[in-house]
Order: sequence, then structure tokens, then C-alpha cells
Amino acid sequence: MYTNDSRNSVIEIPVTGEVISSVKVFPPRVFFGSVEPNTTHDLQVKIIFQSGEVPKLSDITSDMKNIQTKLSSLENESGYLLNVKLKTAEKEITIKDNIKIFYNNGRDREVIEIPLYAKVSGK
Repeated sequence: MYTNDSRNSVIEIPVTGEVISSVKVFPPRVFFGSVEPNTTHDLQVKIIFQSGEVPKLSDITSDMKNIQTKLSSLENESGYLLNVKLKTAEKEITIKDNIKIFYNNGRDREVIEIPLYAKVSGK
């Protein structure tokens, strides 16, 4: 900030802030942990839109073939419930992926990325 004082013509004022996302994801990641081969596991994730407006989601993607997703609307909140199903294979493997959910906020195409992790081992 500039002043009329000749000795202190500039005053620096530190400012801090926090960027608050308009989308909250709970839990923030899909964590299956350690699972056995040839099994199926389900988890749910809530996606809440802080603005109160619930945009239509255009696409959900995952690079893994053994991940299935299904969306449903939340009844009492502005958002969606994402059901994630993991079907494990016979071999031992570590699965690290991101589920990407695309939507249009009225101006731009946005993406929500939800990390996913599982370690298939045992038997």
C-alpha cells in the first residue's frame, strides 16, 4: 500500500488466504487396503457441491478394467453418491489409479479426481 508519508512511502501488509473448493469428496480417496485375489469389494464416496447447485456429471473414467462405478443422487444433500466396485484378479498386484469425474460448471469443463488404492495379495 502506498502512503503520503515521505519516510514510509510504501507499507507492506502480509495477507494469507485459503482457496476453498466448491466440491467436497468424502472420503477423499478410495482406499481398499490389502485384499485377497478373486474377491469383490465395494466402497462409497460422497461428492458434495458447496454451491447447492448440482451439475450434471458428463463422464466417469478409470484406467483399470476391474473398477466399476455407479452414481446416484443424494437425497438430503447437494451431490452424488459414488459406488466403487473392485473385482480382484488371481495375481498379486498393487492398484493405483484415479477415478475422474467430469462435469460442466456453466463456463468450463471441470474434473474431480479421486485417488484409488488396493494391494491384491494372499492365498
